[in-house]
Amino acid sequence: MKWAHYHAYDQYYDFERVLYTMPDAQATDVLMVLTFNAEKRTAYYVLRLTNDNGNSVDWEKDHALTWEDALKMVLSEGVPENFPDELLTIGALA
Repeated sequence: MKWAHYHAYDQYYDFERVLYTMPDAQATDVLMVLTFNAEKRTAYYVLRLTNDNGNSVDWEKDHALTWEDALKMVLSEGVPENFPDELLTIGALA
């Protein structure tokens, strides 16, 4: 599955990608959630479990990425729908 932009608020931009769907009764997904912090020009990701019951659990802690590496990850398969173009502008300011 490709990256999907799902949230933008107060200088934070969030994307997610389903890495794996487990064949369990709750249809549990393993997601990678990637967040851009435009104010600090930083990025990080976390792995998250979600299921049909509405439960969500983050695995481990946030893992830092460079802004450029995070953009490469998100754009690696093409531009996601509703991609906020300002992320490219912010990246060019460095």
